[in-house]
Amino acid sequence: MENNSNKGHSGNQNRGNKPKDVNNRIATAPYNFVSLPFNGDDADSYKTIYTKAVSDEGKELYSGTITCTLKALTPIMVAGPSDRNEKNSVRKFLEVDNKKIIQGSSIKGMFRSYIEAFSCSIMHPVTDSYIFWRNVTGNNSGAYKEAFEAERTGGFLKKEGARYKFYKAENITRLSERDKESYCTGRFNNKHKGYSFGKPKGEGVFLDDEIVNRFLNQVESNPSQMKIWENEKKKLEGNGFARVFCIYFKDGEKKGQVRELGVARYMRIPYPQTPEQLAGCFKSDDFCAQLFGYVVGKNKNANTKKGKLSFSECRLNNARELGIKSLILGSPKPTCVQHYVDQWIKDWEVPSKYQDDNKNADKLKKYEKGYALRGRKFYWHRKTQLQNTSTDNPDVVTKFIPVDKGAEGTFRITLNSVNELELGAILELLNLPDNSACKIGMAKPYGYGSVKIEVQKFDLQKDSSRYSSITRRLSGSDNSISKKDRESLVKYFEKYVCESLYSGEDYSYEEIQSIADLREMMLIQDGSCNRLQNADWEQRTSYMASPTDKKANPSFRDKKILPYPDHVKEYK
Repeated sequence: MENNSNKGHSGNQNRGNKPKDVNNRIATAPYNFVSLPFNGDDADSYKTIYTKAVSDEGKELYSGTITCTLKALTPIMVAGPSDRNEKNSVRKFLEVDNKKIIQGSSIKGMFRSYIEAFSCSIMHPVTDSYIFWRNVTGNNSGAYKEAFEAERTGGFLKKEGARYKFYKAENITRLSERDKESYCTGRFNNKHKGYSFGKPKGEGVFLDDEIVNRFLNQVESNPSQMKIWENEKKKLEGNGFARVFCIYFKDGEKKGQVRELGVARYMRIPYPQTPEQLAGCFKSDDFCAQLFGYVVGKNKNANTKKGKLSFSECRLNNARELGIKSLILGSPKPTCVQHYVDQWIKDWEVPSKYQDDNKNADKLKKYEKGYALRGRKFYWHRKTQLQNTSTDNPDVVTKFIPVDKGAEGTFRITLNSVNELELGAILELLNLPDNSACKIGMAKPYGYGSVKIEVQKFDLQKDSSRYSSITRRLSGSDNSISKKDRESLVKYFEKYVCESLYSGEDYSYEEIQSIADLREMMLIQDGSCNRLQNADWEQRTSYMASPTDKKANPSFRDKKILPYPDHVKEYK
């Protein structure tokens, strides 16, 4: 079949086209996204497809071990468990017998993320929390400001049994922030006034639990908002009246009812859907879930399944410490819709609604039904930036002691009755081209964590024949499956993924856009370009400047769109 298009990116990824000069619309970032397969040829018909696991019944099963070597191509840092959550501490490798250790759980997490992408399994976990936003930038705040009334709207929240009632305030007026009754929502520019809430009016109305829970979860996860809400929270917990602002539904059956609550007049409001709703809900019969296991739910209500793989630790040799390094590891979160939500219509075409004013946030696609997530987040292999501490705030700086490139060690994967397709998926990752590598550990955006995984020894047997000849096994001869069999298992896995996603269509595994994206993200050598050293590549995959830096270009302030992985090296 002659086909120059890959399945993905709105269904019309044209490989032969030359890149257009869209530099003024392009964002740069040390990460990108491996697209999700979907039904339909445009974002309006977006629906996630996943590779369903195959029953073990009637299948050949394999058990045994695969011994691998891990070699650091760049400095790496995998923090020991006791160091991860200690504020302002220096993070260090776990050490056993004077050897730096990469825990088996970290290696397992790395394998899962890549095999999940190689198998086109459902993306899991994805946050089920609503993403909140606010846009108060003058003339460009259209859709956001339309949600608010001309008058200040708010009242009181009070707990009644297990539910919450909302009481409108008689009035809300401005008041000096120095007044002890003033409700202050934080300083902004030259703002020096708070608010005075009149008395509760009427008998109140019960609010939907979803509205209250969304408000409380959002506030309690945001330190700056929690500071405002702290005193009101005490009132609420003491069966008193807690002051809140609100917005109302402006039309439809719910017109006049409370739509959202907030701690400030111009509050953050949620997008209509969560990232999880766009990604597709988790399914227990997912390919990767059956291979690696899963935990869904919490505490006694948790639904769990043990995986078929276990990973040993990796003890590093030649692990030369580089001393204490300091980095600001904060990065754009899902609120950055110009990166996390697919904004492109087709190849190199800037969305028509977005061409006139690329600073107008209202024209960006958001977390709404019919739109698509960009996909699974991976980090580029790039030149290592050892330190970056241009801040006076020590709370945002992470200190750690990495080890230099060249550190290497061995680890073992133990397989317990995996079927042919699952073994094929594992071998797909272990059979990477020489110009590709994986990422592990922290500080990936700054070039840390590039590692090469190579198989040292296979000791795998078919379960049906594993104990058929004890004498042969004890002799030390090679009882493992042959190289030819391993190659056949990889092809079998690739064929299964293609048939699962695009039954009846003549697509090869490498033509699936998500696979092409993943291959691009894993490259360390692209032709003559060594991505671990190339300065131009470093610039194309660097963080943009903070929105507070008004002179910088490019900047997050300009809301530039992130290109697809295979376009990053091509744009002018």
